[in-house]
Amino acid sequence: MLRHSSSAQTHKKLKLKNGPKVIIRDLVDSELTDVYSLIQLPEVFDKGFGLETYPDEANFKKKMTLADKYVLEEDVNQNIIAYIIIHKSRFNRGVRNADALIIVRPECMSPDVLETCLSLAISLARAARFRGLYVDTFASNIEVMKAVSGIPGFSEVAQLPSWTLDHSDVTSIIFYKELDIRTQCFQCCI
Repeated sequence: MLRHSSSAQTHKKLKLKNGPKVIIRDLVDSELTDVYSLIQLPEVFDKGFGLETYPDEANFKKKMTLADKYVLEEDVNQNIIAYIIIHKSRFNRGVRNADALIIVRPECMSPDVLETCLSLAISLARAARFRGLYVDTFASNIEVMKAVSGIPGFSEVAQLPSWTLDHSDVTSIIFYKELDIRTQCFQCCI
């Protein structure tokens, strides 16, 4: 398990429904290498990252420069569970929307972790005053499809062709949730 850097600011402690106490903290830029390494793993990559998404680590780090980057980690032993990255959407259409990039370590994947990460992504995007939030995944990623469908307000807005690491055709499903930014309800106190 990767452990966190001590220079990151902690925002909130919470408890997973069926798991340990966790904290949400800022991601330290040096941890972006681990994030990039994770999305290159076939068990992560083939669940939502097309070949064209991040062709190399330098491109990935450049695209993450202006993003809000967070880590969900165990409170006691500081093992990293997931990364949550919120950045200005490539689907803006004149409105300030965000894309959520959620990367869960394969050994930590569970419905509880996914639900927590999605809820945090919504709250973080709302706190950053985004009007809406996009989440996309491959249609073959049943865990994420189920988690997104279980959160009120997400609607499927598009299906796009994509390719997995082994060049198989797969459909990328894009979901959107409008955020009510008039009510500041991010309870993680960021």
